[in-house]
Amino acid sequence: RKHLMASLIAAPIVVVIAFGLSTTRAPEQVGFALAKPGMEQAIAEGTCPATLGVLPVLKCQQLGQTGQAFVIEGSGFLHHGGWVKFDDPAEAASYREAEVDGVDYTVTEIGDGWYRLVVWW
Repeated sequence: RKHLMASLIAAPIVVVIAFGLSTTRAPEQVGFALAKPGMEQAIAEGTCPATLGVLPVLKCQQLGQTGQAFVIEGSGFLHHGGWVKFDDPAEAASYREAEVDGVDYTVTEIGDGWYRLVVWW
């Protein structure tokens, strides 16, 4: 009986916490923090890793002259998400909402040359 009561109280609390976290950028920030060392290493080595931390990489892609993008598999329903590092902020600005070769890109600045990436294909 005590166990049932605890379950009935805990379930709504878990739902509220999960919903609260899903409406913030917390999961994305944690994912970025875990993936960033792997992305920096891949950029330095010129490689495309299969995973970044626990996140599976769908695709690595050069964007323009200075952008290196990492698209995460399973990161969206009608789109894919990931991150991109631009060495040139002006070039990054050209991808804020851009279409290149029939693919729509949206980047949002995170800081220190890193941007959140959304790819619609």
